[in-house]
Amino acid sequence: MARPKKNGLDYFPIDVDIFDDEKVIPVSSEFGTKGDGILIRVLCAIYRNGYYVEYSDAFIFKIAKQAGEAYDTVFDVISGLVKWNFFDRYMFETFKVLTSRGIQKRWMEATRKRVIEYEKLEYWLLNLDDKKVVSAEETPVSGGRNTTKREFLAEEIPLNDTETSQNEINLSYFFIKFSKN
Repeated sequence: MARPKKNGLDYFPIDVDIFDDEKVIPVSSEFGTKGDGILIRVLCAIYRNGYYVEYSDAFIFKIAKQAGEAYDTVFDVISGLVKWNFFDRYMFETFKVLTSRGIQKRWMEATRKRVIEYEKLEYWLLNLDDKKVVSAEETPVSGGRNTTKREFLAEEIPLNDTETSQNEINLSYFFIKFSKN
């Protein structure tokens, strides 16, 4: 039986200066560490789900329980984050979804090795042309040399032919040495 596809992440990158972000400062100033804790819990919920989370009373109650805060406090923090454009206002007002271009870029980077049909994703804000094209010279796999001058999408991992043959040689050496003993 095939393993179910995973949309979410087990962990996510967070900028060390998140609390210096002009979109977070007003909420942090108003609610202090309560607002900071709620923000981190909301981000965890988003990345656990994928790149967005549906906003509802049940979601607010869940975050409130986790953070040990009142429903109204969580509601006000999320409203402030939407007001200051930390979350995309259009997606929030139209679909009751919490997401942003930054969240989606980080999710896309974290899932770059997964096979994803971006055209079929719900609530997707990014243009498919936003995918970074990387030359082989920029990757450590090629050792800094790009003899083919081929470009590939960042999700692709070019296979280095020498790695395969070297592994085969080391394996045969192991069998020869092991069989002599």
